[in-house]
Amino acid sequence: MKKESTNSLPVSTYGIPILFLLLTISFLWYNYVITTETEYFPTEIMVNPPNMNFKLLQTKSCRFDTCFEINKCEFNQESLIQVYIYPPTDFYYMNNNNNKVYLHFNTSLAYRSLLNSIQQSPFYVSDPSRACIFILAIDTLIDSDNDPIYTSLALKHLPFWNRGINHLIFSFLPSISNSLPSVSTDRAGVASPGLLYHEYRTGFDISIPVYNFPERLATRKSPSLSNRDIYLLIIIPLEFDTSLEYTLQQIKNQDPSRITILDFCQGDDRCVEDENVNYSHILLSSKYCLLLLGYRYSTPDLLDVMMQGCVPVYIHADYMLPFEEVLDWRLIGVPLRPAFVPQILTILKRIGDEEWNQKHRHSLKIWSRYFSSLNRIALTTLMILNERVFPTLATSFEDWNLLETDLRRVNPLLMHPIPVADAGFTVVIFSNNNNNKNSLNSLIRVLNTVPSLNKILIVSNKRGTSPSGNWGVKHVPIELLIPEDHKLTNVFLPLEQIQTECVMSLYDDVTLTPEEIEFGYQAWREFPERIVGYYATIHTLEQVNTTNSEINIISTKAAFYHNHYQKIFTSHVPPAVIEWVDTFHTCEDVAMNLLINSLTNKPPLLLNFNRCQEFRYSYKEDSCLKVFIELFEPLELQSAKFHLEEV
Repeated sequence: MKKESTNSLPVSTYGIPILFLLLTISFLWYNYVITTETEYFPTEIMVNPPNMNFKLLQTKSCRFDTCFEINKCEFNQESLIQVYIYPPTDFYYMNNNNNKVYLHFNTSLAYRSLLNSIQQSPFYVSDPSRACIFILAIDTLIDSDNDPIYTSLALKHLPFWNRGINHLIFSFLPSISNSLPSVSTDRAGVASPGLLYHEYRTGFDISIPVYNFPERLATRKSPSLSNRDIYLLIIIPLEFDTSLEYTLQQIKNQDPSRITILDFCQGDDRCVEDENVNYSHILLSSKYCLLLLGYRYSTPDLLDVMMQGCVPVYIHADYMLPFEEVLDWRLIGVPLRPAFVPQILTILKRIGDEEWNQKHRHSLKIWSRYFSSLNRIALTTLMILNERVFPTLATSFEDWNLLETDLRRVNPLLMHPIPVADAGFTVVIFSNNNNNKNSLNSLIRVLNTVPSLNKILIVSNKRGTSPSGNWGVKHVPIELLIPEDHKLTNVFLPLEQIQTECVMSLYDDVTLTPEEIEFGYQAWREFPERIVGYYATIHTLEQVNTTNSEINIISTKAAFYHNHYQKIFTSHVPPAVIEWVDTFHTCEDVAMNLLINSLTNKPPLLLNFNRCQEFRYSYKEDSCLKVFIELFEPLELQSAKFHLEEV
């Protein structure tokens, strides 16, 4: 009798067929995967022989709705477009001797890095059947690196090319004669720097920067304004309109010690008056950097300037700035029309230190967020494409630009820095004193002679107040409002009776002349986002002090501000702040100043400076400021070192 080995495993009658079946399925699946990967992407692709009569094919009429098949972009949980990168492939054509002639393509480290960034991003997909966007494996960053005829032949024979629909071509240095790449892009979208407005296909192409490879520059911390000795650095590009040479020299002659012209000397070296200089050091030492147009902004100078914290002054002509579709370059630098180059110093002198600091900080943060690496440039480009595909989930224009809390305080009114329409102003008189009837009558008679006054509203916290026949108001309507609750914050109630943009808060014990009031309103029109007033002081968290050089609080006993702040006071000021004001019957002006400061990050403006000495804080006001700052958010009150006077 045969004894069964204890080391063998029992095998069922069906064990071998099942094992064979599993092996067969595995083999077939492996072959399916390999076939799928190589079916569309053979190691070699044959193209037509090059034709020296090659014509550039670019569909200039393309728009997102005509040259983009959005049905390829399937909606997913992440709401992200799916991006596919073609694998490396050899291209060849058959010559007259029936021999293969391979097309040679160079691939730069920059393009490899860009592709790697996309491949590691959440946008990347390895399955071309799921792809919404196709990216080339052939390097198109610099036109001179690869023959445009060979590149165009290769593109035409790509399996998914389809005349370039849903393809994106990156280009850092297009040809001088054309702002688009010198290849047949056909219906492909282009991400390129220096796109001309008339060549840019709106909502289809994307204007990107020329990467500046920041490792070649100094990386020390960007110095503050006080450590920048050069007021204006004029940067001459390689391709330069020499007709401006005389104008630039005239500009320099106005302040030779603080204006410097930076030119190229041998190779890529930079020179000042034919002497080599440290490029990085001179950028770090400059306050403003004028970027003159070459044939376009297809140089890294713009990113160099931003990285080193020099506020760019850019010529706003026919070329698009990087990511102009989503970025507001007015927050970053100073736009300048070509015709106004001779007046550049006059224009720059209108910019105060506070505004320079804002642009300086914002420029550094924008560079860090969007331009500091090839990875960020690539991902920002794909983010813009993603928002075109999923517009309902798009980031707002404000969020693209206002990256952090402090940058949200630019201007809640979304105003341009121009005067508002002259529709007059509404005076809101706060009357809280039963013994001040005569002063109230006198104040109203003064207001009656102010030319721009539109309406008078009296908010009274005392019973029995009624309009007096002695007020003598002939030209403007007057209304008396008696709120049910006698609270100090009643002066900042959202009143539907206010129909003007400008509100003047006025206490009934204030003495002003008609000329002072009219001048105050006209001054406010120039700075409508700020609070403008006659009484001011300076306050820090360490001490209270009234000085003749600096202020950061305007008293609302006589102040102009936008009606927007009147409307949002009760809803945007923390309830604990309003409760404090109404409990202790003080600090209402501190609350309004903090509200405006938190939204704009701009200081108030003082009108008649000698009145500053009349306004001082009590102990309660000193305490409330410390509490209020923490309730709004940790912030620093912005101070102004100048005032406005009538001349």
